[in-house]
Amino acid sequence: MLPLLLKIFNQFETQSGTKLKFLNNYAEVEFNKVFSHLNEHLNNKKFLVEERLTGADFMLGFVVKSALNLLKSKSEFPHIENYIKTLENQTSYKLALIIDAK
Repeated sequence: MLPLLLKIFNQFETQSGTKLKFLNNYAEVEFNKVFSHLNEHLNNKKFLVEERLTGADFMLGFVVKSALNLLKSKSEFPHIENYIKTLENQTSYKLALIIDAK
């Protein structure tokens, strides 16, 4: 998830007036590589590892959902967006969000 962190860092730096052209280009390319790969992996799949919800979905689901919301990149990755919607409809995922919010 380093590309995600670099992209977020670069956004903060840009907002504060610092222009990091190399970092911007690098972060964008690497972020797109990682998320494009994940997007393709999720094509015709409901979950990451198996055809059922696993710990991997909980671990990555929270991060991916936050990343797409923060970076407003949903439409670029339709399979990831469908994956997040599937997760959000799982009872155990909803309960985990409630527990996490406490």
